[in-house]
Amino acid sequence: MHNAPHAEHQEVHAPNARGRRAYDGAPQEQAPNDRAFHAALRTVDPASLSSTEGAVERFLSNLHGDADGLLLDGQQVHFPPHMSEALTKSIKAGDRVEVRGLKCRGVDVLMALSITATKSKKTFDCAPKH
Repeated sequence: MHNAPHAEHQEVHAPNARGRRAYDGAPQEQAPNDRAFHAALRTVDPASLSSTEGAVERFLSNLHGDADGLLLDGQQVHFPPHMSEALTKSIKAGDRVEVRGLKCRGVDVLMALSITATKSKKTFDCAPKH
């Protein structure tokens, strides 16, 4: 990212323009409610959640090139990007997995709290790190 102004997105760089803060390249702080939500997710026992099983069609990537999701028999599954390397090294397209997570309200996305590779029985804990 940079701080050079451009006409097409001047409001992003202008302090307090349209109620937005200027982006200064520093990591953005999470809102207090986000921190509480992520803290609560760390306490959830994935075994208490219903599971979905299927074959991985492919991984989905974010704008930084990190895998942060996958398609499981057409169902979109989201996991945090810090899990990218571990999951893509251990699980390949066509592999069967079991996902335990929370269904998002209003969209067809499953937020994974754990992903287990069926063949190796290796379970990945997808709880937020912070």
